[in-house]
Amino acid sequence: MHKKKYHIHLNWIIIALTLLAGILPVMLATILTSQIIKLNFQNEVKTISREFVEHHYMDLVNDQNMMDEVLAALEDNQQIAGYFNSSIDAFSPENNMPQSQLDKVFNQFARYHWIDSIDLVRLDGKVVTSRENIIIPSLTTDEIDYYLSQTLNNSKETFNEGIKKTASIQVPDKSLVSIIKLYRSQEISDRLHQPSGFIILNLSTAHIFEEYSLYRFDVTSQLFITDASQRIIFSYDSYMIGEILPSELNIETDNNFGNLIINIDQQSTYLTYSKMDPSGWKIILTLPTSAIEAKMSGIYYSMGVILLVIILFSIVVLLIASIFLVSPINQIARSLMEMRNATFDLKNRLNGSPITELDEVIHGFNSFMENEEGQQSIKLALKESEARYKALFENSPVAMWEEDFSQVIAEIDAIGFQADKLRKHLEANPEIVIGLISRIVINDINQATLKLYEYEDKQTLLKEAARLFQNVSHESLLDELMAISVRQTKFETSVENSCEDGRVIRVKINWSVYPGHEEKMDRVIVSTVDITEQTQTDKIQSAIFQVSNAASTTENLNELYHSIHLILGRLMPAKNFYIALYNETEGEISFPYFVDEVDQKPEPRKFGDGWTEYVIRTREPMLLSQDTVKRLEHEEGVKTYGYDSVDWLGVPLKVEDRIIGIVAVQSYSEGVRYTDTEKDILVFVSNQIAMAIDRKRKEEELKFTSMHDPLTGLYNRGYFEEEVKRLNSGRLSPVGVIMVDVDDLKLANDTYGHATGDELLIAFSKELLRSFRTSDVIARIGGDEFGVLLPTSPLIIIEKAVERLQNNIYEYNATNPEIPLEFSIGYHTNEDGISIHEALKIADQRMYQHKSIKKD
Repeated sequence: MHKKKYHIHLNWIIIALTLLAGILPVMLATILTSQIIKLNFQNEVKTISREFVEHHYMDLVNDQNMMDEVLAALEDNQQIAGYFNSSIDAFSPENNMPQSQLDKVFNQFARYHWIDSIDLVRLDGKVVTSRENIIIPSLTTDEIDYYLSQTLNNSKETFNEGIKKTASIQVPDKSLVSIIKLYRSQEISDRLHQPSGFIILNLSTAHIFEEYSLYRFDVTSQLFITDASQRIIFSYDSYMIGEILPSELNIETDNNFGNLIINIDQQSTYLTYSKMDPSGWKIILTLPTSAIEAKMSGIYYSMGVILLVIILFSIVVLLIASIFLVSPINQIARSLMEMRNATFDLKNRLNGSPITELDEVIHGFNSFMENEEGQQSIKLALKESEARYKALFENSPVAMWEEDFSQVIAEIDAIGFQADKLRKHLEANPEIVIGLISRIVINDINQATLKLYEYEDKQTLLKEAARLFQNVSHESLLDELMAISVRQTKFETSVENSCEDGRVIRVKINWSVYPGHEEKMDRVIVSTVDITEQTQTDKIQSAIFQVSNAASTTENLNELYHSIHLILGRLMPAKNFYIALYNETEGEISFPYFVDEVDQKPEPRKFGDGWTEYVIRTREPMLLSQDTVKRLEHEEGVKTYGYDSVDWLGVPLKVEDRIIGIVAVQSYSEGVRYTDTEKDILVFVSNQIAMAIDRKRKEEELKFTSMHDPLTGLYNRGYFEEEVKRLNSGRLSPVGVIMVDVDDLKLANDTYGHATGDELLIAFSKELLRSFRTSDVIARIGGDEFGVLLPTSPLIIIEKAVERLQNNIYEYNATNPEIPLEFSIGYHTNEDGISIHEALKIADQRMYQHKSIKKD
């Protein structure tokens, strides 16, 4: 029973399509234009907001620079200097600065109208102030310590306190902010430049910020200026001055300027901020987005009116145009229906159309009907062409398939996604990929395909076709589906297929859609060419190049070993892999790289009777199965170390005529087996691996020799000096330096001989290594002189390190009393701002002072 089909008149389809084609672009253009206008408007608001904030930022910077000038003038004032210097020895009433003198000093700076008052605070807590009717206060010790910690940590030795909230100094209102400057003595020689107190400028926010009240960014905007403790020192709403900034406006960031959107009371708001270093003050401007949206509503209204007019005009034009299309198309449809029902009179001809394209279709229809004999000849030619195609297909030496993708096309169309979304959908749902691929119908295969996959007949191969493609990667299947989804007429890829006996081959696949079947893709010609051997050769050549390149690009041997493992893993299963090196002089086997899912890394051992030694002794590659292992264990006396493997493959590493070691892979699973193919591959790349390892070992030996002292193994003077230059950049400050000299080494050389002196130097070097961190740089910089660099080490760390060295030398001398070790030492740091070179000179002087004291 057939399902009922629903129909719709062509004229309504034409009207709908033409309306959609005419109106949709206009609507999209309108929407796009409105969005562009909105974005440009928003960006303009952001730019103006930033310029507004930056302008006030520069005003504040200028104000602070003027305050620096005032503070500098106050520091140079002799009366103020006398007041602070007198407090160094003792405090007494006669050392107080008279109020009249302070008023006189204050009057000198009266032109700076934002200065409300000046406080002078000594380290003993005593304060004099220019403010009237204020009890002369005295700061607590905690407050003095707090001011010291804040100013000493600042490069200008100033501290912008914001609104004053100390426990001791009484402030009449909350409209004052303070700039606190550390004052250092300049007269007493034994305490030169020691802190003596603080100069405090109390500034009136009413005067400083009155210029900001003259212009408001917008009636709905708000401007805040806060101090380092997030207390508001300016706001358009004066009642908020002195309060803590609301948490939603407290933006923590490392940037000095920025724009962002936040929510304030459930209202979207633009926020522009600027942070001032080093005072920590911030300027924050807020503007509700509703102010912008209100201005945009008028623009949207005007664009809506324009859009409505365009739509009405399009409807009228499109309705008229559709009339010219419906009539001729109805003629064609009616004639085709009559032909189907065998009621069409071959003598009838269709009328023309004023539309050129439709008129050409009608003319072609009429011409076709006038040539019945031509129609019959075309049918005959098609049959002959099909026969030739079948003969060529079946006898082609290339493996060929004829397939039908129409079911795949139908299901992809039903999903309804565009190309980019379709790929993401398929990537997230791999089971759909398998389901779609299974919808490909194989119509036919030729004899060359049976030969390639080693099947005897077509029926068996077609029945087991899914087994052929079990090794094809998900990504390859996905790429093919994407080509089908866009009705690509040609496609090429390379994948792995399985033969009837389970052998995996690499094939190059090309398919082309048969002409005339592009829409449904229901007839596709597929060719497969075996490229296994070519692919394997390319992989080996690539691996050789990669090993050679790794020898140049890796930093050390460990990185090279790891790179070799990764490279071999692309050629064969190499989950269990190791490199063994043979030291012929010492007669020792070591395992610098060992990755195994079962065994632990072996310790170095004397050359013995293991399989590794067997390959080195025979100088031949060895592929071992369990049966081979048992036979050779019995015949050759070879011993198996570790767990028994299913397959073991080892190949010697040769450099010229020397065997320097082996590379080996092994498998513990029946599902992973090695054959002569893997052995040939490993033999082929082993020479490059051997040369790469030998080259890297020589590089490391040369690098070690260039940076280390040959006797002690410590760093040499050249490396030490390079480290001094590097650390002098300051990134790892403070840096401690230690200079050490072994005492009486010349006496030991003269008395016991130079060999004994060398032994003393070696012993002392070992104690140095035991006493310092691995990150410290220990170097022999002279015959009996040593230097140590300690990055990120303040003085207390250096003193502990020196103490460890002294204790270790004491323990050494207790066990070696016949020739004890004695040394002189000096140390310093660059904490006080000097360079490491200067710190080394000071440490060297102290070392010689230590040596001189010991002699006395």
